[in-house]
Amino acid sequence: MTKEEINALQEENSALKEEIKNLKSEITAHTLTNEKLTETNMQKDELINTLDAKLSESMKGAPVKDLGTVKVDKKEYRITVPAVNVEGTVYTAEDIKSKKDVAKALVEMESGVLVAID
Repeated sequence: MTKEEINALQEENSALKEEIKNLKSEITAHTLTNEKLTETNMQKDELINTLDAKLSESMKGAPVKDLGTVKVDKKEYRITVPAVNVEGTVYTAEDIKSKKDVAKALVEMESGVLVAID
């Protein structure tokens, strides 16, 4: 091997070592970000659970308002909310009853806004 080839390999080796160092730094940064996001997600989940529990508690004994039903593909569904936002458009229970395409879309996306009546 010539001296030039050895020098070229040594330069390539140095460049690769530098690249490895940079990649290790990136891995460390991504690991820290991942840890922070994991912690944030855990806090979010705890908050959701707390709010769900509070909502459930506050809803105990609350009167259930009959919002009506709608038929989609020969199946009857009970409307569970007075209004829903679908892709930026708010539909009331009355809209859901009168706009069959909206009701069908809600059933297809399994939104929980419509509950099948046995």
